[in-house]
Amino acid sequence: MRFFFAPLAIAAACVSAVGASPSLISQRDVDLADWFLGSVLSFFPNHTGWETGYAAAFAPTLKASFNQPLYNYTTLKEFYAGVYDTVTTEFTNFEVSIVSVVVVPNTNDLGGLITLTGVEGGPLANGTVLTAPDSAFAVVSEINGSRFITEWRETTDFPL
Repeated sequence: MRFFFAPLAIAAACVSAVGASPSLISQRDVDLADWFLGSVLSFFPNHTGWETGYAAAFAPTLKASFNQPLYNYTTLKEFYAGVYDTVTTEFTNFEVSIVSVVVVPNTNDLGGLITLTGVEGGPLANGTVLTAPDSAFAVVSEINGSRFITEWRETTDFPL
């Protein structure tokens, strides 16, 4: 298990800061973490084109939850479309800041387990700033030589 603070460019310094040797960070960890962070920022529904990132990141067999409700590939995408409508109409700027990522790569393929924490939000049209913590757990699987998220568990107390 490896602990990274985003952005990964400072991963070695941060791992040292928590008492581990930078040599403990393998290329496999960095590759999986880079792929995951790029995917999350690509499919997070706060910008146009998020659907392309969604299709590239999630497996069609996706099992997901957002807080309590359960979703599959299609229903999570529909939910995210509603989130996109909300954040692009209610907010003047909606940002996602990733605070930490824990990566546990599989030993036998490109997949692994990942947890992420962050903060999301921004100024509403009326000027009020609204932010909330967010976290996610993902199972990344190798399918036909490519990485896909096959399980996604997201939690937030953001008032949607």
